[in-house]
This record gives sequence, C-alpha cells and structure tokens, in this order.
Amino acid sequence: MSWGDLVKGSNLRLVLLGALGVLLVVVGSFMGAGGRARGEGDELLTSLQTYERGLAEELARIVSSIEGVGRVTVSVKLEAGFEKETLWSTQLSRQSTVENGQGNERQTSQESVSQEMVTVRASGEESPFVPRTRLPKVAGVVVVAEGANDPRVKANIYRAVTTLLDVPAHKVEVLPMRGGR
Repeated sequence: MSWGDLVKGSNLRLVLLGALGVLLVVVGSFMGAGGRARGEGDELLTSLQTYERGLAEELARIVSSIEGVGRVTVSVKLEAGFEKETLWSTQLSRQSTVENGQGNERQTSQESVSQEMVTVRASGEESPFVPRTRLPKVAGVVVVAEGANDPRVKANIYRAVTTLLDVPAHKVEVLPMRGGR
C-alpha cells in the first residue's frame, strides 16, 4: 500500500474519526461531574498520558500499514496540557459632560471598561463557559520500525508522521528495530 493510498478517502476519514474518538475519551475523562474541570494534577497527568497513548496507538496502526515497515513501536510526548479557552463579556461605558458658565465651557469625559467571565449554570452550580479546549502540542515522536533500515521506508514513515501530527521533521525520529530487516 502506498502513502497516497493510505491518505485517500475512507482511510483518511478513519484516521480523523479515530483521532476524534481519542479526543472525546480524553476530554470526557478530563471533565468531572456536571462538566466541571477536575483540576487535580494527578488527573490532568493521567488524561495527558491517555491522550499520548491514544495518539501513539493510532500512529502505530497507520505507520504499520505502510509497505515495508513491518512491526512498529511509537512513542508520542506532548509539550504541555490542554488549554481551555473561556469567554469574557466586556462592557465599555463612556460619559461626557459639558458645563457652561459665565462664558466658559468645560467639557469632561470618562470611560470605563468592565470584564466578566461568561458562566453557565448546571445542577445548581456555576462554572466558566469553555467553548473550546485546545489540544496539547506534540513535543516529539519516536518511531521504531523493522523496515527503517530501508531509506525509502524511513522517508515514508517521516512523511506519514509529520503529516498526520502536523509536526516538523526535526521533532520526529525514525529508528530501525533491533533485529529488523
């Protein structure tokens, strides 16, 4: 199977659906009862590790289907945690006053800005409205493959990883597996 066949039509949809499934599992495990973020360090670390493992498993599945790769092991490390984006309501008020007296005119103006976080109420509790959570960036990827001794196979692995994870090649390392071809 060539790289072109791998990213065509239904295969690409499967990759995207798999990534979406991993994202839903991670975000679901990251959220507590009532949709509130748990916030404890151990749980955040666990959800990051779960996300890393999910990415590595999906990547290993795809890479192992490339012609000549053979057995493969993948490790993915992330730079930081999930970034929650919150919404803020901003109010700007302006007030101008003109005073006339004994031929003199005095004009004053005042501006004030107030911001308030947009919240939602669920089950009697109020929490910040988080319309989007940004996924963590990939810090690095290591792929160990039986066929990585072949320069053509190695190049195909690099292309697959950099394309699927949208990471630069300098963050990817492809190594031959011990006893590989």
